[in-house]
Order: sequence, then structure tokens, then C-alpha cells
Amino acid sequence: MLSMNLLYTRFLRICLEIHNKPDTITSMKSEKDFMPEKSLDSERVPSLWLRFAANTLDSVILLFLSLPLIIPMVFVVFRQTIDALESGAQQVSYTHNQQLVIGFTSLALLLFTVAYYTFTTSSRLQGTLGKAILKLKVVDSDGNKINRSTSFRRYMFLAGPGMPYSLLGSSQNMIASGIGVFFSIVQTVYLIISALQAQNDPHKRMIHDRFAKTKVVYKTHAQ
Repeated sequence: MLSMNLLYTRFLRICLEIHNKPDTITSMKSEKDFMPEKSLDSERVPSLWLRFAANTLDSVILLFLSLPLIIPMVFVVFRQTIDALESGAQQVSYTHNQQLVIGFTSLALLLFTVAYYTFTTSSRLQGTLGKAILKLKVVDSDGNKINRSTSFRRYMFLAGPGMPYSLLGSSQNMIASGIGVFFSIVQTVYLIISALQAQNDPHKRMIHDRFAKTKVVYKTHAQ
């Protein structure tokens, strides 16, 4: 009987200690229980195929946005092509004024494309319209929004090698046209090498991402 009373007394003492010190139980909880959950979306790395799909969407969007610039050049090329077919000429020729139209249109399209990628990627969208549709964004190495100069530098490292083709590819001058075609080949090889080396990168960064210190990630649900 005495032993039962002692056990009962000890039990009450333990209960009173727990009641007076509730922090002893709380301190037993893991620190992980109080840490904010990290979004899985920000850690997932989109595949290169998804990024290619975003670029394809951007090409379609740019085509529609640049129609006012393209139509005059298409009209000139179409008209001269019809005239060459009707006259039986082996090569389409353009007048000086028509060559100026084609040249200025090519330059305007190039500048418009650079502006599109530069301003959309550095805007609140944090990416082009194609990336926004597929829930992707471009951030710096710390996961922050990039500024305009970084966005411009990133696009120049992406498309810079092929820009001479945009200006010289339609030239009637054989040398100028040949230079344009050469740089188009350089651009293609450059992109292939960039995509291959990105396969071994944990963030799938291509060469232009490495130079600009950026990466492409998924947007979080909150965005």
C-alpha cells in the first residue's frame, strides 16, 4: 500500500512539472516544423524542349506583331518575283529603291525583335510571352528579377551570331549574301553546342545563360 502511495505521489509530481513547464514539450519539436515550406515549383528545372516550345510560340507572336513591317517587303518581293516569272528571267532583280525597302525592313525587324526579348524578359513577366504562356520565367543566379541590361546581354549572346544573316541574307550581292549564310550556319552550330552542354548543367543553362548569369525556372503558383 505504501508503494502504491509513493507511485501515485511521484505521478502527481511529474504532472505538476509538465503543467508548470509547457515549453519542455514544445522544445522537443523539430525545427523543421517551424520552417516555411519551400515551393517546389521554384526548384524544378524546365526541359530544353519546353524552352524550345516557348521560343516557337514567340516566333509566332513576333510574326503577328511585326506584320506592319513585313507587309511592304513581302509586297516588293512578291511583285518582283511575278515580274521575273512573266519575263522568263532566271533571277529576281530589284531596283535601288526596292533594295532600300528590303534593307530598312530587315533592320527594323531585327531591332524590333531585340526590343521584344529585352523588354519582356526584364519586365514584370520576367520572360517573353511564350515563356509566360508556359509558366516559365528568367531569373538571375540568386533567383531575382533581371534588369534591362542583363536581359539585353542575354539575348545578344543567344542570337548575336546569326544577326548578320538577318541583315545580309536577302542581299543581291553575292559576297554579302554569302556572309549572311555563313553566319546563319554559325548560329545553328552555336545553338546545337549550347544545347548539348546544357544537358550536363543542373539548371539546364545554355551558353547565353552562363554569360548573363541567368537561368530559366518555373513560376510559382503565387505568380
